Amino acid sequence: MNLFWWILGYVIIVTAFQVFLILRGALRYNDKKDLDLDFNPKVSILIPAYNEEKSIISCIQGALKQDYHDFEVLVIDDGSADNTLQKVKNFIDNNDYGNLKVIHKENGGKHSALNRGIEASTGGWILAVDADSFILPSTISTLVSKKRVDTVAMTAGIGFVNNCIIKDGVLVDRNVSNNLLVLSQMLEYIRTFVMLKMSMDSINGTIIMSGACSFFNKKYIQDIGGYRNKITEDSELTLRIHAEGGKVQFINDVLSFTEAPETVGVLHKQRMRWIRGLLNDMWEYKGKMDKSRSVKRYMIPYFYMLDVIFPWIELLGWSMFFASLLFINELSLSVSLLFLLALYSLFLINNVVLLTVGFKKMVTSFDYGGRWKLYLIAFFDIIYYRPIIIYFVVNAHIKEFFDANYSWGDMKRKGF
Repeated sequence: MNLFWWILGYVIIVTAFQVFLILRGALRYNDKKDLDLDFNPKVSILIPAYNEEKSIISCIQGALKQDYHDFEVLVIDDGSADNTLQKVKNFIDNNDYGNLKVIHKENGGKHSALNRGIEASTGGWILAVDADSFILPSTISTLVSKKRVDTVAMTAGIGFVNNCIIKDGVLVDRNVSNNLLVLSQMLEYIRTFVMLKMSMDSINGTIIMSGACSFFNKKYIQDIGGYRNKITEDSELTLRIHAEGGKVQFINDVLSFTEAPETVGVLHKQRMRWIRGLLNDMWEYKGKMDKSRSVKRYMIPYFYMLDVIFPWIELLGWSMFFASLLFINELSLSVSLLFLLALYSLFLINNVVLLTVGFKKMVTSFDYGGRWKLYLIAFFDIIYYRPIIIYFVVNAHIKEFFDANYSWGDMKRKGF
């Protein structure tokens, strides 16, 4: 019975903490405070692209549809081996856009493509957008209108294009995917990419600018060294901004949309890169945050607790539970079922609170058709998706500990 109470206590603490963060984000987040009313820069949209022939044109069209008055679009082809460059050239030849340019360079990685784009840009602020993502026409104008006076970098909420329809650079129809894996990722994105960042925004605690929507002061980023050759160059840059004393702002508008992995294999490649990259970044900057007390006191400890220690506790707890049930016979079947029901109820409450608050607070916007599917998947998410994520985290930790080679392979996508 001691094991029963330990595991139940752990889940209660984690659930209560997550619900607290969700409610804190809903109550404390304020995107109308200390606005920079004189902010009116020229904006350079950078699209680094490597083998993105399936989505590059839709990405460019979305960028060109901006309702902002002064912007340019630079596509940086990072030595693509497919038809990415040719597709972009054909698009430019067949259309009359004076503010669209393409730069071709030898393959050197995303960081080098972004740095090349920054050097070639003429805007005072940069909007970096992944080539496999799509931004709304209101993206720049929304970011500009909500920038605070002391902000040097911004990021926004992320949505999914899976099962959506995009025509000529316009997102004409938003539908929640029927894929179970994508549905669970949508829950996860609402929790980590929106509600957590909303909760931490008031203390300057946004530690990752999404590659699908990174908006920053060009000169400031150049002064601190630009992008670096890292596994996750976006999180590394964000942490470096904090280390230099800069403020990173999050807005809860969903302005950028990306294609979520639809198979476990592709999701595994994505998460191994994310987890190992963030482990490297956090380790590098754990002692360099004297100018950012919020990140030093709260965000780095939060990362190590929630993303490093807790997954191992969870794995150990479940292993001991099933061992006690199957081999040691310490727990009766009735007690075990009651225990599992209690855990299931806690996780379900967490998901329902998350969705209810998230739908209310996420703007521009979460008006997908079929949102009921997310409430439905909330009943099953803990059964199949949580074990998958725990496996990814533990696997990444082991490979990072033994310094296994990085080999991400191709992230196969359908395109849009």
